[in-house]
Amino acid sequence: MKRTPLKKRKKSPKAKLKKKTWDMFSKYIRMKHANENGYVKCITCGVIKHWREMQASHYIDGRHNAVLFEEDLVHPSCYACNCILHGNKSEYAAFMYKTYGEERVDELRRLSNYSIKYSISDLELLYEKFSKKVEELEKKIT
Repeated sequence: MKRTPLKKRKKSPKAKLKKKTWDMFSKYIRMKHANENGYVKCITCGVIKHWREMQASHYIDGRHNAVLFEEDLVHPSCYACNCILHGNKSEYAAFMYKTYGEERVDELRRLSNYSIKYSISDLELLYEKFSKKVEELEKKIT
């Protein structure tokens, strides 16, 4: 009996836009923390690499919609910390509490319990917002 390959489901236009917006947001986060030469420090282990070699790491797992594009919850991280060490959470927690304080971290944790259904227009606005920020940063980073 011959097997037929499974058809890959096509992503909806909204899902494609959400990914495109995330990609722009990720680029913005990594560039925002970079120096004028494009180098950025991993917030958990301290390794310094070019922003293109880093990832945008969420402090709260799951990429919940309510916090997906929350700037205070996403920071540059190296591949080893973000993927191999699953976010290097103990070091990330220390960074978060030192940087934002207990009250803000608790507020962000509460926010992560909510879900947001982004509309296409919401995602378009977010994409435009982060695109403009990236454009400005590109002028500053050589």
